[in-house]
Formats: sequence, structure tokens, C-alpha cells
Amino acid sequence: MLFRYTSSPVAEFTASDFSLIQKISTKRNAEFGVTGQLEFDGTRFFQEIEGGVAPIALLVGVILSDPRHRDISVEAFQRIEMRSHAAFVTGGLSEQRKPGDTG
Repeated sequence: MLFRYTSSPVAEFTASDFSLIQKISTKRNAEFGVTGQLEFDGTRFFQEIEGGVAPIALLVGVILSDPRHRDISVEAFQRIEMRSHAAFVTGGLSEQRKPGDTG
């Protein structure tokens, strides 16, 4: 399964806030066997997660009900034949990839 979305934080979001999310999401996703990426450009989150149906369904529920997100835009939620990511990575957005880009 693949789930891709963008969102905005509901409150001011600091580098230390993002660092904490990086640590938690990297650990949790490794435990669930989920790969993908999480990026933050200072105003928007971009996340793409890939994995089995059960872990992705659980994480989608957590993400969509998380009160720290606003303006969630689901870009993809579908079965996939093969994963695009070997691990779960986090970081800032490159100039080539912006929130909402699907290519």
C-alpha cells in the first residue's frame, strides 16, 4: 500500500518539533516495516509511506486524526506492486520536489 499526503501544522512548528517527529516516526515505521519519506519545508509537510495493508491502514488513521495537522491533502492511497523506498527517511525538501508534486 502507498499513502501520500501534504499538510500544514496547526501551530508554529520549530526545528526541535520536527526533530522529535523524525525520531518517533523513524522508530515506529521501522517496527511496522514501513518505508517512505517525511519532509518539511518550513510550512508544509510531505509524507509518503509504503508497506503492508494493516500497518498503512493503522498509520493513515493516526495521521488523519492527529490534531496537529490541518489542510490535509491526500494525494495517493492505493495498492502498489513494488515499493519506491528502501527505508524510511526524513529531511527538508529539495528544490526539485515541493509539497504536492506527484512526479
